[in-house]
Amino acid sequence: MLIAKDKTSLYTVRIYSEIIYMTFMLRTKPVYFALHQKDKMATELSRQTEEIYKKVLNANVSFQEALEIYKDWAPIYDDSAKILNHEGPSILAKEVEKLFDEKKHALILDAAAGTGLLGLELKNSGFHNLDALDASKEMLEKAKEKNLYRNVVCDILGPNRLDIPDDTYDAVVSVGSFGPGHVDGSCLAELIRIVKPDGYIVIVMSKELLDEEYGRDLLEIMDDHVSAGRWTVVSRRPVLRYTGVMDGMVLVHRIK
Repeated sequence: MLIAKDKTSLYTVRIYSEIIYMTFMLRTKPVYFALHQKDKMATELSRQTEEIYKKVLNANVSFQEALEIYKDWAPIYDDSAKILNHEGPSILAKEVEKLFDEKKHALILDAAAGTGLLGLELKNSGFHNLDALDASKEMLEKAKEKNLYRNVVCDILGPNRLDIPDDTYDAVVSVGSFGPGHVDGSCLAELIRIVKPDGYIVIVMSKELLDEEYGRDLLEIMDDHVSAGRWTVVSRRPVLRYTGVMDGMVLVHRIK
């Protein structure tokens, strides 16, 4: 797993900014949530979210540590996403809408699907043939409760071969999964393998990461696949307020 090593980097500074913003939101939004819940419940949700989110933003978190974090986070993840103003799923769903006219017929894999927040946005946008894959069984159990996906698979996104035939999907989509301790560029060859020719891989992630060692390595791998003729660049563009004070990056590639 690729890990950012520069503790004084721009990304680290942005991490601290994110934590400050997130802490402010967590300590003020309970006023809103208290209108619908007991004050004690809202305060406890905020406290748990603040504690877990700081762990996730640690640039040195390992993959196994991340799995443990998401195991604890799964029961409250959807509520935490609301508090943190996580717009990534909505941003990605709108991007996919631009790529497909026949929405209902596109077969899409939600890679690192988590609790299914992206799947929910895709379904609301007219996409119904959805599969989910994630390394956290606890997060996937929450996704199953939403009844969004045809198939739900617990597996790791990496250089390992997935139990999925070649040229299966019209698109693979992933939001918020690419980052230290989570998913890196080693999975891209496998994702390319399972997407049909002229299909798409759409990734939405933190823009700041692309300025760090992790991001430079990721872009280098992406460019290597371009040079090898495996895919072409459709779009690589920034978006505002992907989550909290962090801007995002939309990365769209078309399979050859």
